[in-house]
Amino acid sequence: MTANVLTTEYPLDAVHSWVNAAVLYSQLGREQQANEAFAAAKESTEALTAHTLGEAQAIIVGGYVQLGDFEQASQLAAAIESSRGSIRAYSDIAAAHAKAGAVEEANRVAQSTGMDQLTRLSMMRAYLETKQYEQAQQIATQPDMIDHLPEIGQAYCAAGQPEQVVASIELLELNPEPADWLRSCAAISFAKQQQFNRATAIADTITSTDSRADTLIAIAIQHNTSASSFWTRWVQRLPSPFQTLLGSAPDDSEAVELLDQAHDLIQS
Repeated sequence: MTANVLTTEYPLDAVHSWVNAAVLYSQLGREQQANEAFAAAKESTEALTAHTLGEAQAIIVGGYVQLGDFEQASQLAAAIESSRGSIRAYSDIAAAHAKAGAVEEANRVAQSTGMDQLTRLSMMRAYLETKQYEQAQQIATQPDMIDHLPEIGQAYCAAGQPEQVVASIELLELNPEPADWLRSCAAISFAKQQQFNRATAIADTITSTDSRADTLIAIAIQHNTSASSFWTRWVQRLPSPFQTLLGSAPDDSEAVELLDQAHDLIQS
């Protein structure tokens, strides 16, 4: 098995293909073929320019990471001269350790890149993927990573933990749009837990008129009482996308009040 068996107009595609083949062979217990495919991947990098070589080497490192062969992955990563390729390779290694819950090892690898933002972002998303929310939040609350805090909020909302979202909002006060997004996310999550007073209190702090109206509508829907002619009449006053979204929904005094507020905001 040699690299010239697989040719492509795009050299990096050949590297990807060989690495994918190697990973699959290894997963099937065919280690000899896996080693040959990895060798072919490495051989296919020989004709690459310096501009793409580092990226190709990082792709090969990623293959070993998928197989949990961190020793081989680390050895190859250390040999990458391209700064971009090196960071990508070490990011993959750090993210794999993070996903496995090996926090100290992930941090050690990240330090080898100077705690590069890409590496920390890869770790943060690996923590989120495995529901290690606290570890992810520790990264997102770092001053140069604040822009990624809404990803943490989204995860907490999906997990039904809006209280954790509220604690993060003040960190985004200088960035109103994502702060409003987190407020909306938290308010709707509280409403889903039938904590309507908390939900409306947070919704009232949303600075964007459109976002506040949308959030009040979402809260009203969570009241989940029987539909009435009032609801039908009210929905008919909305643009068609809202009519499709809402259909039949609540009609108690609190829901009506919220909907009236939302309607006023929409028309303002």
